[in-house]
Amino acid sequence: MTANPISEATLVVGHSTVPEARAPHRWIVGETFDFFLVCGGAVWVLLALNYVFLGWVVPSSATQGPIVGQWLMILILIGQHVSADAHNAATYMRIYGSDEDQKRFRFYGKWLALACIPIFFIGISTPVLGSAMLYCYLITVFWHYAAQAFGIALIYCYKQDYKMTHL
Repeated sequence: MTANPISEATLVVGHSTVPEARAPHRWIVGETFDFFLVCGGAVWVLLALNYVFLGWVVPSSATQGPIVGQWLMILILIGQHVSADAHNAATYMRIYGSDEDQKRFRFYGKWLALACIPIFFIGISTPVLGSAMLYCYLITVFWHYAAQAFGIALIYCYKQDYKMTHL
């Protein structure tokens, strides 16, 4: 008598069977954390809070509007630092983590960073060039965030043992 390859102790995930003890966790961290900080749920919560307390009016300064508006601005700044600092630290570890990585990323980690110093001063001394540089930055940063979102989607696919293939 042969054993059934898919038994009660086996879970079907994606296109393969994985023993239940080794079944991947569906979430990167957990359901709530992923919903709020990975899938963008916190954006909708903050948007609702902003609408309830401030309406659709954008304050022209931090002191305009109710005290709740000031706390929302503080929350936004703290949230930006918490989320961006983790990303920046991971980038620095990738670029400067080992001697091999430092050699491989020398152009980006050293020369390109040094080239930004005179570009910064040119941008702040010439308003037209500064505006053009900001415009170029805002266009190109979209692709950076799109690539990050794709990377997160790949993590979820990997955790579900789903392999993307060409059609």
